[in-house]
Formats: sequence, structure tokens, C-alpha cells
Amino acid sequence: MKKLLFGLLFVSSTVWANPPDYKTLFLLQWVYNCSENLKPSYMMRGFDQATSLQMSIHSCSCVIDQFREYHPYGELILMTDKDRLAFSERYAKICSGVVEST
Repeated sequence: MKKLLFGLLFVSSTVWANPPDYKTLFLLQWVYNCSENLKPSYMMRGFDQATSLQMSIHSCSCVIDQFREYHPYGELILMTDKDRLAFSERYAKICSGVVEST
């Protein structure tokens, strides 16, 4: 677990890993919160805790990268919960290969 968190910290702290307007701590909190909420769905599918955590981090990171690509930080902060949820669902479908990116 420590290696995983260190890896996330290292990757997210490099300049190329995040646009200037998305702060590292914000991204780390976002990935953590998302993965903690998503992890139980993988565990219910029969994956062990470690694998569930890895898969949830991977899925969340993909969705967050979609947000970062198409929405500046200021726009994201001003989004309503409804809009954020709609974009999250769309990006999750793109990340899982259900729909193609536009």
C-alpha cells in the first residue's frame, strides 16, 4: 500500500502529470475518494482487496484524465453535481471502451 501511494504521489507530482491549474493535492484527494467509492464494486465481483484497489485507481485515473483534458480546473469547480455526474458517466464509458471518445 505504501508503494502504491508513493507511486501515485511521484507520478502526480511531476510536471507532465498534471496541467498547471490542477494541483497535486487536489488530484491525489480526487483519486483517493473516487477509488475508495469504487473499490467495493470490484470486491463484490470477487476480486481481492488489493486487486480491487488497483482496478479502482486505474478506472478513476482514466476518468480524471478525461476531465483534465476537456475541462480546466476553474470550469470543473463551477460544475453542478448533476453536470459532474453526467460527465463522469460519459468518461467512464469511454474508459471502459463502451463508447468511443469524440
